[in-house]
Amino acid sequence: MSDKIEIRNNSEKSSFELFLNDVHAGEIDYEIRRDKILLTHTGVRQEHEGKGLARKLVEFAVSYARENELKVQPICPYIKKVFERNQEYQDLL
Repeated sequence: MSDKIEIRNNSEKSSFELFLNDVHAGEIDYEIRRDKILLTHTGVRQEHEGKGLARKLVEFAVSYARENELKVQPICPYIKKVFERNQEYQDLL
C-alpha cells in the first residue's frame, strides 16, 4: 500500500501543509509581498525525514508561484539549495 500525500495551502497560517496518510508531516512557511512569495521555512517531522517530502513541498510552492504569477525569494537554506540545483526554477527568481 502506498502512502497518501496531500498538500494544502493554509492561507490563514501562510503555510503549505503536507499530510501523509491524513497526518500533518511537514510544511513550508511563506510570506506574500506584492508580486513575490518569500519561502521562509521548510520543516518535515523527524519521523518522516528522508522520504522526499520536503522536495514535494518545494514542487508545490513552485507550482503555486507559477499559477499566481509570483516571483520566488527562497530564504530557507534548503529551498535555496533546491533552486540552485534546478535550472527549471531559475525563471522564478
